[in-house]
Formats: sequence, structure tokens, C-alpha cells
Amino acid sequence: TLGYKQPVITLITSSATLSELSTQGGEPITLTGTDFGPTSNNLVTAEYQNAGLQSAYAKREFSASGCAVSVAHTEITCTSAEGAGKDQQWKVTVGDQTSIASDDTSSYVVPTITGLSGDLVHTTSGDDDETVTITGSNFGPKDNDNTIISVYQNSGLSSTFAKREFSASGCAVSVAHTQITCTSVEGAGKEQQWKVTVGDQTSI
Repeated sequence: TLGYKQPVITLITSSATLSELSTQGGEPITLTGTDFGPTSNNLVTAEYQNAGLQSAYAKREFSASGCAVSVAHTEITCTSAEGAGKDQQWKVTVGDQTSIASDDTSSYVVPTITGLSGDLVHTTSGDDDETVTITGSNFGPKDNDNTIISVYQNSGLSSTFAKREFSASGCAVSVAHTQITCTSVEGAGKEQQWKVTVGDQTSI
């Protein structure tokens, strides 16, 4: 029988920053390599994944959209998908043959907190279901697998108990990519700063 060579990805580039793709998707991606086939009548697909991540959502295989051969045999252009996570390797499928995973990787940008609202002064018992709303960017979609970890701390306090890191409960994306809601827990202290972890990446 006769067959063509398996496609190979040698380089991944983007006019965006490959290590800081928006969790909303829509970023242009260019895959350079060999044996991608002609520009016409040639269906190509591309997926990217890091199965080693802890987040059930971020470790999924994400499918890029709008993939097409832009330079015959050597270049494919795609658009990144909505997602989360980091260090994701790419594969392309051409003519029912899938490449091995790329050496180059892409990552979604680290989440950013821009504001807090709601019950910002809590009872120490944590029994009153006091809700904190976290506003920011790149929190990922509203998806049951998109587990959000939120912690708050002021390590400069003198009290051994109050200076510890407290983990908020019930955290979830309430507005896709831009808002998280959490419930405070039993604790003590003041002027505690918050961090969120989305797709194995923690805000500053």
C-alpha cells in the first residue's frame, strides 16, 4: 500500500503572546511544520492539551477553531478555544493522520483580581454564609469542572492563627471569565489579600 507522511509541527507562533492566551479564546495561532497538505479541499484539525494538570477542566483536550492550511504543506492557521491551563502541547490531524505532540507549548494567561465586593468583614465563626465576589479577568468559563481555589491571608499579622492562609469555600465562576463568588470560612485577622487559582495557575 501507499501512504503519505505523518504531519509534523516544528514551530508555534502567534501575534498574541503564546504564554498569555485569553481564557475567552479567539487568539490567532500559526502552526509551522511539514506534510500539512494543500490549501484547498483539505480538512485539518488541531487540538492542544496538558493531561498532567490537576484541574479537571484545564487538563482537557481543547480543540482550536477555524483551522486551515494557509501555506501549502508547511503552515496551518487556527484560533484558540475558550479554556484554561498552561504548557499545552499541540497536535494536528491531516488526512486521518495525527502528528506527535509539539515541542512548543501555549498557555492561558494567569488570572488577575481587580476588585472585591460583598461581605468583606466576616464573623470569625464562618457560620453566616458571607459571600465575597471577586472581579477580574481570565477566570475561565462557567463549567462544573473548572474548579476554583481561593485563599486569603495577611502573613504580616502577629497572631499565629490570624496570619495563616484561609481557604474560602464554595468558590465558582459566576460570570464567565470575569467574576467568582466564594463564601468565607472560620478565621480571624484583618487586611487579608486574596488569590485565586484557575487551571493550575495562581493570580499574583
